[in-house]
Amino acid sequence: MIKKLLIASVASVLSMSAMAGVEYYIEGKQEITYKKVASNKFEKISVINSGKESLTAGSKVLFENKLTIPDDNKLMSLEITKSGTVKFIDLSAGVDGEVEATVEKSFFGRIKSVSIDNEKYQFLYEKAIQQSGVGIIKKLNLGNVAEVEYVNSSFECKEVEGKDLLKCEVESAFTINF
Repeated sequence: MIKKLLIASVASVLSMSAMAGVEYYIEGKQEITYKKVASNKFEKISVINSGKESLTAGSKVLFENKLTIPDDNKLMSLEITKSGTVKFIDLSAGVDGEVEATVEKSFFGRIKSVSIDNEKYQFLYEKAIQQSGVGIIKKLNLGNVAEVEYVNSSFECKEVEGKDLLKCEVESAFTINF
């Protein structure tokens, strides 16, 4: 999700690099609903991508926009493969890998929650991040001209009570300081 936001904005931000004390900031939130398709496997049935971008110079806000990105309808799934391991697929980002996760199950084996810590989640998406605007800007080696930072939250899923659904969310933030 953040990749789509970055590519659309990188060129305009770099053109402002002559301005000192400028910060360009993008934050995004992805809310995904997965439906159970097998005992330990879930596939995406909906996703909401939202966020905002802003450009500030000192304490002055130069612009601020709300962002909404439509779902690309490509496969996303998660499968609990063994205790503490999740196979995570996101075809739109080229992600297909296993990662350690905290999985909580009910007494009867029903998945109650899944949590992937932020560093492990970012590792899954590292290739997509590097191919996005973050990777492009870092490759420019702007050194003292700009500071680039990308962070994300942990990936958190909770069971929707009484349904075979998991509601998951993750937040990301990207900052360039000139």
